[in-house]
Amino acid sequence: MILLVWSALLLHMSVCRGQASQSDYACWGGFCIHVGSRQITSEVGLCAVLPCSYSAENFTPQSVVWFKCDQDKKCTNSDIVFHSKNMNKTRNSFKGKISLLEQDVSRRNCSIIIHDLSQSDSGFYQLRINGLFGGNTDGFNFNQHRVQLRVKELKQKPTVLIPTLTAGRPAALTCTAPGLCSKDAPAFNWTWRRAGDDSPHVLSGNLTLARRNLSDFTQRHSATLTLNPSAEQHGTRVTCSVAFKGVNATTEETATLNVTYVKTPSITGQTTVKEGDTLNLSCSVDSFPPSRVTWSLLDSHETKPHTELTQAVGTAYLVIPNVAAVHSGRYVCAANHSAATLTAHVDMTVTWFAGILDGSGCVMQAAGLTCVCISRGVPHPVVTWPSLENRTEYHAGTIASNDTVSSIALTVGGRHLSAVECVSSHKDGQAKKFLSIETKTLEPEDSRVETFASVLRADVIIAFLVGTLLSAILCLLPMICCSCRQTKKNSCPLDLEMVSPREESEETDAERGEGEGGDVNGEDKADVDYAYINFSVLRRNNARGAAPKHEATEYAEIKKAGCRNDGKSEQLLECQGTQEGGPQCGELKEDEEVLYSDVKETMMCNDVIDGHGDN
Repeated sequence: MILLVWSALLLHMSVCRGQASQSDYACWGGFCIHVGSRQITSEVGLCAVLPCSYSAENFTPQSVVWFKCDQDKKCTNSDIVFHSKNMNKTRNSFKGKISLLEQDVSRRNCSIIIHDLSQSDSGFYQLRINGLFGGNTDGFNFNQHRVQLRVKELKQKPTVLIPTLTAGRPAALTCTAPGLCSKDAPAFNWTWRRAGDDSPHVLSGNLTLARRNLSDFTQRHSATLTLNPSAEQHGTRVTCSVAFKGVNATTEETATLNVTYVKTPSITGQTTVKEGDTLNLSCSVDSFPPSRVTWSLLDSHETKPHTELTQAVGTAYLVIPNVAAVHSGRYVCAANHSAATLTAHVDMTVTWFAGILDGSGCVMQAAGLTCVCISRGVPHPVVTWPSLENRTEYHAGTIASNDTVSSIALTVGGRHLSAVECVSSHKDGQAKKFLSIETKTLEPEDSRVETFASVLRADVIIAFLVGTLLSAILCLLPMICCSCRQTKKNSCPLDLEMVSPREESEETDAERGEGEGGDVNGEDKADVDYAYINFSVLRRNNARGAAPKHEATEYAEIKKAGCRNDGKSEQLLECQGTQEGGPQCGELKEDEEVLYSDVKETMMCNDVIDGHGDN
C-alpha cells in the first residue's frame, strides 16, 4: 500500500515537471510556481523585470527571497540578493537595487524589478517562498527553475522629437531616455554641429527635465529644450546624449534640424549694358523649402511689376540679347515662399551714343559768334569747344533735356575763323565735328535784339548798377549837408558875396586869427575883380549867442530881398528870427531893386538878424 502511494506521488511530480518544461511551471505537493520567461535580456543602465507567480494549498506566505548563484551550484544565504522581510540579509551590491512589484506577498505575486543594471548583474536567479504550511514554518526552493538574466552593452537610443521649425519662432525639442524603469534620473545633454565641424557645440536654450510615472515601478524620463531657431541652424545635426548614473553608460541620438526660412533675394550681374550687348542677371534666394523666383519688369507709370519675364526654383536667370534703349528700367525679383514673399530690384540702364546731330552750327552776327552743338546719348555726353577755349571773351553753357545735350558757345570776334570744332565725349565713344560759320547781316530789328542781348551780359549789368549807385550818392551829399545846417539856429541858408581872390585869402586868415584871438579888421582892401561865390563864409549861428565878426568891403552882397521890421522877407532870401518891432534891416520900395550897397550895411543887417534869431 505504501509503495502504491509513493508511486502515485512520483507520477504526479513527473507530470508537473513536464508541464514546467513546457510552460515554466513547477509543482511540488500542491505548491506550483510560474515564471514568465526562463531567460531575460536587458542592457546596461536599464532595468529588468523577473516575472513570477505561485499558488499553494494550505500555505500562508510570509516572505519572498531571491538568490543569485551559478546554475550548477546550490544557493546559500550568502547568495541572497533580495529579502522582502529582512534587507540586512541582502548582499551589499544589491541593497536598494531590487524591489517587489507587489509588496503584499499574500497576493501570490513574486515578481521583482532590478534597476540600473550593469553587466555584473548577469547570472541565474532562484526563488524561495517562506511561510506556514499546515501550521508549521516551511518554505519552498525552486532549484530547478532558475531564471537567467543577461545584461548586454547599452544599445538602445533615446527618442528625439523635433517639431516643425520656423526661423524666429520658438520651438521645443524633446529627448526621451530609453527604458521605463530607471530608478535614478539620467543626465541629458544637447549638442549640435555643422557639416565639416570637428567637434560639437553646446546647443543653448532653456532645458526642462521631466519624469512621468507610468506605474509604481515604471517611469519615463525626458528633457525638453526650447530654442529660437534661425536660418543658420538649418541643416545642422543636433544630438541628445543620455548618461545613466552609477553604471558609466551613455547613449545618444542625432537628428537634423529643418528650419523653414527665406532670405532677401540676391541679384548679381551688370546693371549698365551698352546698346547691342546682352543683359545677363541672376537672382538667387536662400530659403527652405526652396522658393519660386520670378523676374518681372516694373512699368514706369505703375508701382507693381506687370510684365513677368521668367521664373525658376531657387535661382532665376534673366537674359536679354541685343539690348536697346527700350530695355532700360527697373527689374524686380520676387521670392514666393510659404513663410513670406520678399522682393529685390535693380535699375538697368542701356548706354548709347548718337554723336553730334544735324542742326549744329555757328552764326557770325556783327562782332559776335554764336555756336550751337547738339549731341545725344545715355548718359549725357560732355560737349567741349577746343578752338574757342583760348579766347579771352568766351562763354559757354549747356542745356540737357532727356537724352539730348545742347551746348551754346558765345564769343566776341572770331571773324578770322572759318570753322569751329565741337567735341562730344561719351563713355561709349567720342565724336568730333567742325562747324562751318555762317555770316549774317543784322537788320535794324536784329541789331536792336543784339544790342539788347549785349546789355544783358553780366559784366554790363554790373557796371551799370555801380555807376547808378555812385551817381545817387553824389547827388544826395549836398542835400544831406544843407539839411544838417538848417536844423541848427534859424538863419539865411545861403549868402552870396562878391569877393576877390585876395579878400578870400584874407578872410580865411582872419577867421583863423579869430580862432586864435586875433583881430580880423584890417586896413587893406582891394577892389572886386570878379564875382565869386565863397562857400567857406557860410554863416553859422553861434550856439552861445555871440555874433560873428565881419570885415567891411567897398562892395556889398547882391540880394534879391531885404529884411523888414516886421520880420518878413521877400521871395528869394528869408531872414528869420526877427521879432515884431525890431530894427529895420532896410526897406524896399515897390518895383525897386537894390543892386549894390555898402558892405557894412549888409553886415549890419545880418548881425541884426542874427541877434534876433538868438532871442
